[in-house]
Amino acid sequence: MPDTENQGGRLEDYFELLDGRAIRYLFEIGGRTVRLKCRIRGRVQNIRTMKNVCFITLSSSAGLQLILDRNALGEQLFDESLKIRTGFRVEAWVETEYEPTRTPPVRLVVSRFALLPTTQMAERRSSTSVEQAQSRIDLAAIARSMAGYLIEHEWIEVEPLTISTTLSQSVDPLLVIFPGLGAETSLVVSPIAELAEVAQITGTSSVFAVSHIYSRAIRDGFTSPESLAVLAVHIATSPEGKIDLDLVEGLIAAAFEPVKSRLSQRERGWLGTRWERRSSKSVGQLREVSGPVHEIAATADGLVFRSVWPHPISIVEGHVRSVSDGALHSVTVHCERIMHLVSDVHYRRLQDSPRLT
Repeated sequence: MPDTENQGGRLEDYFELLDGRAIRYLFEIGGRTVRLKCRIRGRVQNIRTMKNVCFITLSSSAGLQLILDRNALGEQLFDESLKIRTGFRVEAWVETEYEPTRTPPVRLVVSRFALLPTTQMAERRSSTSVEQAQSRIDLAAIARSMAGYLIEHEWIEVEPLTISTTLSQSVDPLLVIFPGLGAETSLVVSPIAELAEVAQITGTSSVFAVSHIYSRAIRDGFTSPESLAVLAVHIATSPEGKIDLDLVEGLIAAAFEPVKSRLSQRERGWLGTRWERRSSKSVGQLREVSGPVHEIAATADGLVFRSVWPHPISIVEGHVRSVSDGALHSVTVHCERIMHLVSDVHYRRLQDSPRLT
């Protein structure tokens, strides 16, 4: 290992740190300030950019954070650093004073850097769809959090069927070419009716599914044609049409749990406040609201409601209607709409499926 206390010498007097395998060395030098020169390579796991500084965390390098400072790098190189994205491989040169007694994270100021070649798939993800890839992970976490909440409250999960020969008459469905059924088929717009049937046939009062709402209709400008949602159906023995808004608020809290750190302070405050409950003549066009609101309207079929988050955006919708053996309560939580509050990813943009190379 080269002498890291060398006060002069050439830039070649460094040790090479690959993906954090030698990070422990930084903590074993002793309790003295050293002149550290090193070249660091790794894949960018997280990046946070501010006006004059950029913070980069490399994968597998726990406790190590690179600092790209405009003053240290110069205008041209710092502007080049703004092109770095999650998934890029970088090589950075560090020449700085370091005190090993400091606890993680170790922050090292970079004097220069270079981008390294990546695989074709990594390049594709880095340049065009890193945010989309991460958003799919976050979407799954949102749905999983709500599923866990429902299971904890003794709801039964159902795996719904998604191909049907009955075409939706209210929302434009996605058509499926499948000659085996001998009829025109489509993807089910929403499995709510199927969940209700399962609940009634099995005598299970509360069922739910993590599924998709398939539609080629443009509903809000950012929801995709295969929108992830958590859908719940409850069959009540009493015909009273009372909406279980406590359940709705519990689901919303669970949905935001994996991503609430990315909400603004004001929005995190809304999570801890009681939702306003407002009667409306209809739940048509969204109107501006100053805080979270449940809008409830009476129709010929029963009650309909939606839960509106300030922006405004309807993140939950549902209804209560009378059935032969009581009342049917349905709730649909739109995961993509919740994700839209913390990410600018455009889900409606379609792309070719990737191939392994």
